[in-house]
Amino acid sequence: MLNKILDKIFLLQIFLIIFLGIFNQSEVSTQFPLIYNFCYFIQTITTYSLIIHFIKPKLSYTNWMIWFVLFLVGIIVRFLGGSNYFLTLILMLNAAKGVETKKIIKVGIFATFVSILLIIMLWKLGVFPNSIGYKNEVSGFVSSFGFSSSSNASASNAPAIALLLIAFCHIYLRNIQWNNFDWLLEIIIFCACWFLFQSRMPSLILVLLNLVNLFPKMFRLIINSKATKISLVFIFSLSVPFSIYFMINYSNTYINIVLNKVLTGRLQMMNYYYHIYGISIFGEKSFQKITYIFNPNYQMILDNGNGRMLIIIGALYFILFYCILYRLLLNSYKERKDVLFYLLLFIFPVIVVEGYTFINPSMNFFLIAMLGNQLNNKNIEEIYER
Repeated sequence: MLNKILDKIFLLQIFLIIFLGIFNQSEVSTQFPLIYNFCYFIQTITTYSLIIHFIKPKLSYTNWMIWFVLFLVGIIVRFLGGSNYFLTLILMLNAAKGVETKKIIKVGIFATFVSILLIIMLWKLGVFPNSIGYKNEVSGFVSSFGFSSSSNASASNAPAIALLLIAFCHIYLRNIQWNNFDWLLEIIIFCACWFLFQSRMPSLILVLLNLVNLFPKMFRLIINSKATKISLVFIFSLSVPFSIYFMINYSNTYINIVLNKVLTGRLQMMNYYYHIYGISIFGEKSFQKITYIFNPNYQMILDNGNGRMLIIIGALYFILFYCILYRLLLNSYKERKDVLFYLLLFIFPVIVVEGYTFINPSMNFFLIAMLGNQLNNKNIEEIYER
């Protein structure tokens, strides 16, 4: 009975955390700072209130100790580095344990959709300004749609990435059992990302994700091979050393310039921030966005998830995040959950072109739901035993 009550409380908590997390990416931060601070306060209090889920029964002594150590590390990281990510992830995972995966995903989708719709409505009504910013050489100048960024250059990427996360969840829930409505929904998401928000990378990844539904028989035939799965994990994992290498060793060679241009200046900016702050173990409290980097046409933000984790959030979170991701990949491989395995692989390239939503435990409800499902009816030491 207690667990059922706590599960319902968690669904309400995760709705508020996701809704406010997306809403705080809007122009409310610049136009209505008091409302922004209030929303941030509510989101923070709601996040910390997840600690009540530690009273869930059926925890072994070893399990309690592991959770306690992780919680303590999260407190230390928060105090020394200023980032809530590590602590929030631990609180989220413990709270999600035992909660039905589909319920978490559906609440996350609803919160994301409502928040995006509210921001765009406030923008259309003139409450949020119609900021125009230079995005890249292909898209040119685009509207912010009520979303905010340091330079108004990548503001429209925020709703596109959020819609991509919804597409991840939709594909997982339907599991290749598609009908015309499912295709209509994916087409609408693609059109919104490509034509409305003019975000190329989310649109491209969305197309690749839906190959599983375009060619289901071929997908099953290919993905059933053990060698194929291992090869795919290796290939997609290359995005991690790729990001780290260019973060440390970027130079103005022809190949680097081409790659940097394809990724809209992300490699150059990541390298620039690295030389200012270096890699941080606990996180970088003093991090400040640069208003001008090399070329005024480029976005002035650290928009690579790996770089953001290592420079701003902390190397400890970087290690924890990838331990979780690889563990989920291994479990989906063992349990022959091929669609989930395929979706998890695409988190790697998304992180290369996106530095916020997919690495943020307050936003990536898909990852929280997946690991919460692994922890269901198990102790944490059972999940990580060899």
